[in-house]
Amino acid sequence: MKNKRDFFWLSSFLWLTFFLCSCQTVDTSDVEELPESERIKNEIEILVDAMALPGSAKLDSVCQRLINYGEEAIPELSKNIENRIPIVRLLSIFCLGQIYEKTNSSKVLALKPDFIKRLSDPVDKVRLEASGTLCIMGELQGVPFLIEALKSETAYVRMIASQVLFRTFQMTLNYQYDDDVQNRQEAIIRWEEWWAKNKKAS
Repeated sequence: MKNKRDFFWLSSFLWLTFFLCSCQTVDTSDVEELPESERIKNEIEILVDAMALPGSAKLDSVCQRLINYGEEAIPELSKNIENRIPIVRLLSIFCLGQIYEKTNSSKVLALKPDFIKRLSDPVDKVRLEASGTLCIMGELQGVPFLIEALKSETAYVRMIASQVLFRTFQMTLNYQYDDDVQNRQEAIIRWEEWWAKNKKAS
């Protein structure tokens, strides 16, 4: 063990492994349980901490559990919208967006100004997630960034941006993220022209 940081990551990983894989199979009938609200709060905190684990292969499961907690997860997730670790910011925004899409929670809607701030995040993927979550809320301030992201050299970024635009406007303007460069450029021009004409109405 090289230092205390290594110990922290190992301890967190062991807690996450226990929580995700074995907590439902352990007989706790003889153990004094925490109050339900405190137990849930502790579990949510463990899951949010797990977002930062390096090389975690369980992020899908972590996010799904947080989304399933719904409004109970909002306070902890909202505290991490500005976390210093990009993946934690990104996943917190993603989970909050999914909770809003399922519940129309006014508590998530109240976080709209925080999502708008993330449109200027130094990390592209965080800006992308903030733009997508805002679109779920009917807030289109992130659309110019989504259109710009269609030009990205990273296929994943192009794919997510195009999916969010399609989900929001129900059209592709013949943009395909894996198309050749010339076809993508022509489609991006169509998107830019369409947005210039329609952004006021939106």
